[in-house]
Amino acid sequence: MSAGSVWGKIVLDNPAKYHCGPNDPVTGHVALTYRPRGYHRDVADLQSLFGPLIIYVTFYGRAKTKIHKSNGNTSSTYRGRAPLFEQRIKIHEGPYSSKPGECVEFPFAFNFPEATQPMPNPGDFRPDRRFHEEHGGPLPPTFTGGGIGFTKSTKAFVEYRLTATANMPGIDVDIHGFGRDDHSPEVLYEQPRLPLSRLQSPEAQQFCNSIILQNENLLPESDRPTGFRQKTKFLFSSEQYPTYVFDIMVTAPSDIYMGQPLTFELSVHPNFNRCNAPLPPEIRLRWLRVELRGETEFRAEYGLLSAPESSTTERIPPLATMILDPEVPFCKANDHTKTVRTRDTVVNIGSSFTTYNISRQYTLRIEYCIFAAGKENHCKKVLPVRVLSPLDDGTTMLRTQPGAPVPQVAESSSSAAARMSRESENAAAPQITAETLPHYEQPPGYDQALESRTENDLPVDSKGGKGKA
Repeated sequence: MSAGSVWGKIVLDNPAKYHCGPNDPVTGHVALTYRPRGYHRDVADLQSLFGPLIIYVTFYGRAKTKIHKSNGNTSSTYRGRAPLFEQRIKIHEGPYSSKPGECVEFPFAFNFPEATQPMPNPGDFRPDRRFHEEHGGPLPPTFTGGGIGFTKSTKAFVEYRLTATANMPGIDVDIHGFGRDDHSPEVLYEQPRLPLSRLQSPEAQQFCNSIILQNENLLPESDRPTGFRQKTKFLFSSEQYPTYVFDIMVTAPSDIYMGQPLTFELSVHPNFNRCNAPLPPEIRLRWLRVELRGETEFRAEYGLLSAPESSTTERIPPLATMILDPEVPFCKANDHTKTVRTRDTVVNIGSSFTTYNISRQYTLRIEYCIFAAGKENHCKKVLPVRVLSPLDDGTTMLRTQPGAPVPQVAESSSSAAARMSRESENAAAPQITAETLPHYEQPPGYDQALESRTENDLPVDSKGGKGKA
């Protein structure tokens, strides 16, 4: 006769935490609760459970892809299974005693391996420069992605989970709970943290945009066309306007660290060989926008003829930016250079990685507006970037963690003066309320207005006589 049931559950100490690298241990416990037969009766009349107990906990990682193709008549599903590692340890072997309804905990601790491990069934993945088909590569971070197209849909994930088994030799007791998916918790992983010294010499990349100005605003004030005839003449002969050519050199990051703001620098370099304007115009940076996009490639295992592939592009929410000293143009005082920093930080999107069947990379889309000689000039550029794990600054990376705050930038004297001027103007302006507005009577209705019309209100026909309403 069965002595009852033991219900087991795996509990993580911090399930929302991202574990960064092999030196960030995964801790938790296995909780066992004994429920004897007749558990709903008076607990005082029930006996306790005592006997030998063995508990194993398995920690494993895997990367899986699923590509479904359909042409309307036939459909096929291709899968790519890539086990990353597996660890199995015995956390308890000895006596176990529990009162009815009592929860007994057995702690455990795991460490992620430093690299992927050789597995019995690694999957049939052929060499491809876009993927990492050999074991010994870095562990990919936790990832979930995919997409739906007209004839193809893709699902993929990289996950790390814990499972457990328990038995009591010689004791007739049922052990439940460990085989259920909700009792196999997911462990969040991110690649090892990087030292803070990486910020002292950040990796950067540059690109250049050339801007050509040729309009009347480059002429001295006294030489600009004023009348209609002069403006028309200059309109059809724009070569009479002077020309000013300059290059915008943009410095952007090559590596993006999660939790850290992005910094951009824009500098102006006149091309004097192509300039004939009498005076250089004032050049201002109106705004700069940045958007990060994740580009993921998937593949299934090699089939009869080929390995099915798929790809998706994910738009990350745009990062808000702020221009340091926005009221100051490019000038000698700032070495003709403007600095832009993002207000937001990149968090919880997963670092760049490549594994057997999934490759996750990022691109940075930059767009900015330059105002010079009365005209706006828009420039765009797409750059490849690497998203890296957080820096080793002592913080904890959580799944529910919002964007890390960005240090406030000291306000320049010109910015402070402009802000104080705006505040004083707003304070001096009268407050407009509903009581201060003039009162207007409601207009008459259509029928009332029609009845009030007199004979003089009737329209006059072409012969000078009165018409009919």
